[in-house]
Amino acid sequence: MTNATTASARSTLRRIKKQILGAVGAHYLPKFLSRRIVAAGIRPDELEGVLRQSKNFDNLSHLFAAVQEARESKGRYWYELGLKPKSKDYLLNSAIWGFYASVLSTDDPDFQRNTYNNCAKSYALAAPHFKYPAQQIDIPCTTNTLKGYIRLPVADSKAAKLEILQRQYPCVILINGFNSSKEELFFVENSFLNQKIATLSFDHAGIGESVQTSRESLDLSALGNALRICIQSMPQIDPHRVAVYGASLGGAVALNLAAEFPDHYKAVASLSAPYDLASRLDVLLLSSWRQVNYLMSNDEQVIHELARKLSLKNSLGNVKSSTLIISGGKDRLAGKIDGQQIYDQVSAQDKKLLICPRARHGCYEMMPSLRYEIAQWIKQRI
Repeated sequence: MTNATTASARSTLRRIKKQILGAVGAHYLPKFLSRRIVAAGIRPDELEGVLRQSKNFDNLSHLFAAVQEARESKGRYWYELGLKPKSKDYLLNSAIWGFYASVLSTDDPDFQRNTYNNCAKSYALAAPHFKYPAQQIDIPCTTNTLKGYIRLPVADSKAAKLEILQRQYPCVILINGFNSSKEELFFVENSFLNQKIATLSFDHAGIGESVQTSRESLDLSALGNALRICIQSMPQIDPHRVAVYGASLGGAVALNLAAEFPDHYKAVASLSAPYDLASRLDVLLLSSWRQVNYLMSNDEQVIHELARKLSLKNSLGNVKSSTLIISGGKDRLAGKIDGQQIYDQVSAQDKKLLICPRARHGCYEMMPSLRYEIAQWIKQRI
């Protein structure tokens, strides 16, 4: 890739970023982003307080990072006193602020990486002390290693160890978008765990903590096989009672996995998935700043290949698992037309289309009730 092409790609990303955020003022975030932040566990009044302090959008990520640091400090204080259960709420809150600090910073890779690393460290400290503890796992996937967490619907780690030899829990694999990480999925996981369903979440290659040693785009066959091997290696999970749930581009991944591995999953749920990404690369750019920045700075062709692989035009006829499709009526990235096309072409006999008329991309306006409804739907099928 030439320097001129790389510069052009980065210029395109800056332009797209401005289109997404608009001419943001000091106290404004796009509605879909602010609602996403609240859905991930940040209190609305705390978010509003930070927004009031911002003089311009460019310093917002640093304000988020400052909150992250303050919460982490409190969490570590209790942690070092030996009161680890008390520290977990501060550490989890710190992780969420740190994650969004990294998301909001799109022009400073070092700051972005540092803030995300702080997020991951805080979350890892808190993970064993959640009501449903989270255990870190590695998922080997061709030349890449995917970092993830497995959580069982058992109230403490001691009880989980006693049941380690029992294959009794159904499991849902959570696949997020390409501008997210596993730490953002905490409350989504809880909605399933409260229904006695185990969860497996992970970072895509090159995102979050996952190592990317290959320049190749997403390999769905390799990912599906890696997830299957991972599930089969866990004696506390029933490999015959597995579902897959995906949001945004993760929703397209989930549907493609269900199409390629029809015998692996009893159910698939997809939220805000684009129908044909290959014909709408702007959607990929809008949804995946960090991943796109990585890919385009190395090989622009990779992003076109990724979009082609995630397109659902030719795969939905192979989806036989029970299928739930959810779209937002005001979603400009993957709206109700996408949802209807996906629903019409899925071959499953048991399928449902849910349109949330007032919701935008991700349907964050509908949380947490929508998370509960998805978990209930999957529970009835696995």
